[in-house]
Amino acid sequence: SLISLVYQSGNTFTIIDEASSSRATLKVNNGCFGRASKQPCDLDSSLFANWALFRINSLVSTLPWIEGNYDPNNVIQNALLYDITRKQSYLDNLKRLQRNDGSFNGLVYDTSLATLALKQGTAADELTKASEWLKKQQKTDGSWNSNNLQTAVALYGAFGETGTLNLPACTNGIRDGDEAGVDCGGSFCGPCAISISVCGNGICE
Repeated sequence: SLISLVYQSGNTFTIIDEASSSRATLKVNNGCFGRASKQPCDLDSSLFANWALFRINSLVSTLPWIEGNYDPNNVIQNALLYDITRKQSYLDNLKRLQRNDGSFNGLVYDTSLATLALKQGTAADELTKASEWLKKQQKTDGSWNSNNLQTAVALYGAFGETGTLNLPACTNGIRDGDEAGVDCGGSFCGPCAISISVCGNGICE
């Protein structure tokens, strides 16, 4: 006999688990997360929690509830669902939602999270356009909109892991900017050192 655990959402049926025997133990991973402890199910909270659990290879999953309630026109939901499941439909929805300027909703936060998914799928052109748009939004102080959350998400989503900001190399032999490279990275005074030493004497050398 074949025992199946099936999840129904409207007219959609999804096989969650199956076992080929007369007896079986099937675990129902159909939980959800609220915005705080013991609060009602919240889609975004459940999605971010499931994404984090997926990143640490947890066996806990809230996907059936999320997939039954998600909005196909929501950038963040499509991005995280594709990153978790690698289902082509989520990537297709994401590509459809990208604007001509390369952004998603014209927002740094949405575009940064979208790049996480675009990196994983066959979307090189879309990824390039989104990354270039984000580079143009960066302020001269290095932030995005002088906002810590947006800056962190942009750095992680678009330019972390496999991305790069393409900082200029140090060419004048002086630590006078945020150049790339071991000897010249960061805003420091003094000439670039030929060998690396540890600063511990309180003197800018």
